[in-house]
Amino acid sequence: MSNVVREKKRLQRLRILQVVSMVRPDTLGDGLIRKALAPELDIVPGIEECRRALDYLDERGLVKVVSRTPEVWFVKVTADGTDFLDGTGPSLAGVAQPDEF
Repeated sequence: MSNVVREKKRLQRLRILQVVSMVRPDTLGDGLIRKALAPELDIVPGIEECRRALDYLDERGLVKVVSRTPEVWFVKVTADGTDFLDGTGPSLAGVAQPDEF
């Protein structure tokens, strides 16, 4: 994987986490996450790419996928996700740091 692709994925994961955090403590569907990212055309993920990123963030404990159906996934940010965004949690190689961008 090229450095450009790797950094794009890291930035996508950060932006997704930031969008989900905006509705804390509520949940947010993957379709709305993609719409929120629409102004950043170069990083808007397709639905499958978005779900892979959400799955990654869930495995890292930054979000919790609370519902998975073929139509929509609903997620919410965790306390660890909030700490990560605040800069008080551990850094993760697969997610860009908020202060990097």
